[in-house]
Amino acid sequence: MQLHGVRVAQRLDRNLTNSKGTVKEGSALSIDPDEVTGIPKAEAQQRFILNKIYRVQEGTTADDLFIVDEKATKWAVEDVSEATEGATTNSFALIVSGNRSVRALIQQF
Repeated sequence: MQLHGVRVAQRLDRNLTNSKGTVKEGSALSIDPDEVTGIPKAEAQQRFILNKIYRVQEGTTADDLFIVDEKATKWAVEDVSEATEGATTNSFALIVSGNRSVRALIQQF
C-alpha cells in the first residue's frame, strides 16, 4: 500500500499581506474570466462573472479564507501579490481549487 502525503497550507505558509493591506474576511475580489489561467476559458466564463464582487469568507478557522464561484466551488485564498503596469499598481490574490489556480484582482482589503 502506497501512502501519499498531503500538504495543507497554514496561515504561516501563506502570504496574505502586501503594501496595501491584508486579505481577510469581507475583502472584495473580482475576476475577469477572459484573464483566467489554469482552466479553459469556457469553464472560467461559467465559474466567474465579469465585474462581480466575490467576498472573501472565513471557514471554521481564521486561516481558512475562500470565495465561492458560480458553480458553488470553494476557492482557497493562498497568496497575495502586486503587479505594476505603467503608473498603476494592482493587488492580486491567488485562489486555488484542487489543481486549478486563478489570479483575482483585489478590489478592497
